[in-house]
Amino acid sequence: MDAIALGPVLISVPRLYALGAAALLLALSAWLLGLPRKEHARWFNGLVLAWLVGARAGHVLTHLEAYAAAPLDILKLWQPGFHGLWGLLAALVWTGWTLRHHLLRLIGAMALTVGAASLWLVLMTLAPLGGGMPIDELPDITLETLDGDSVNLRDLRGETVVLNLWATWCP
Repeated sequence: MDAIALGPVLISVPRLYALGAAALLLALSAWLLGLPRKEHARWFNGLVLAWLVGARAGHVLTHLEAYAAAPLDILKLWQPGFHGLWGLLAALVWTGWTLRHHLLRLIGAMALTVGAASLWLVLMTLAPLGGGMPIDELPDITLETLDGDSVNLRDLRGETVVLNLWATWCP
């Protein structure tokens, strides 16, 4: 995973993109929507929470069989597993409900929310801060195959190698 290290703290690049898009949304919405401060804070905080809950619920619903054996894994929000489109839908529903009495502000808030989500998707696609750290040589490590045999990666020099790395929480 691409990450930026700040001392002992690792920040994943996709989460950094999300934080940047959210910060831009916060700044632009405070400036452009003209909502009173308390109402703006309520809308924005609820928007972030709605996005997180909606994105997690969307992921869980699309991978329900993976959570059947351990349903409490749904609450492990630090692990990957968010569906951006479901999160955007939940954020738009929250915006519609919260700003239903202010039609122009509602339209502006929805446009800004879609714009921030689009910016995040563009950043994820282009990956200006990460991506592409090709290695010239396989490291000198020994891994275990599915059959339980040990294989040193350097012994595979000159062969086509498909290395499938996965985590236990990946559905």
